Order: sequence, then structure tokens, then C-alpha cells
Amino acid sequence: MTTLPSPPDILSPQFAADPYPAYRILRAHYPLFHDKGTDSYLLSRYEDVARAFRDPTFTTDN
Repeated sequence: MTTLPSPPDILSPQFAADPYPAYRILRAHYPLFHDKGTDSYLLSRYEDVARAFRDPTFTTDN
């Protein structure tokens, strides 16, 4: 059994210095991730981001 790497802390100095290892972890293991520090959802795969921009289901309207 393999264990998942911890989700990255996108507010950390390590992320600010070099975000690319964190991006790889997000794409591979957390394609949709809720970041508690920013209370936001992150999409990390191109196809998902492209769909979110095209699909009217995804909106910031309440």
C-alpha cells in the first residue's frame, strides 16, 4: 500500500520559493484541493481548469 504525500501548504515560504514540486503533488494526488489557509479550492489539471472556465455551472455567483 502506498501513502499519499501531504498536501502542500501554498502559504509556506517553501512554496513561494519553488512551487513546482508542490504543483506536481497537486496534479498527481490532489486534482481538486480545498486549501484551508485561503478557504479556496484549487484545480491543478489543465483539463479541469479549462472546463471550469467554459462550463457555466462553475461560477462565483451565490
